[in-house]
Amino acid sequence: MSVSEWELVFILFDMFFAGSETTVNTFTWLCCYLAAHPQVQRKLHAEIDEVLPSGALPTLAEKSRMPYMEAVINETMRACALVNFGLQHVANNDTQLGGYTIPQGTVVNTTVTSVHYDSRYWDRPKEFKPERWLDENGKFSMAKEGFLPFGVGKVFT
Repeated sequence: MSVSEWELVFILFDMFFAGSETTVNTFTWLCCYLAAHPQVQRKLHAEIDEVLPSGALPTLAEKSRMPYMEAVINETMRACALVNFGLQHVANNDTQLGGYTIPQGTVVNTTVTSVHYDSRYWDRPKEFKPERWLDENGKFSMAKEGFLPFGVGKVFT
């Protein structure tokens, strides 16, 4: 497959826009949740102070030593659903789902918020609880069913 120079410009623009938009939105929501939950803000600040010497900028090397930071970021992405409607998919075959028939070729869309607030996956889903991302030893645990901050599967074009 080849693309024209003009198409390449649009592809690069999409990649840049999508990456920067989600980062900005995550940070904006993170600030809102920290303002609304001062106890989380204090705990996060304490972890940062412990791991980073005064005035030091973080690097990837410190990531594993900041499990609460990772937990706060993931909880923010769970709670605010950056890509609320996920990505469109197409049914490859006639499919039965929940008593409904989805004909082959039907465009199917997800609502990420409904998954991120589903009590089958999350204990007290309406609460902002970064601790849900930490194991019994206080280590960050990413393996979470029902966490789809950027959708799942191939993109329908």
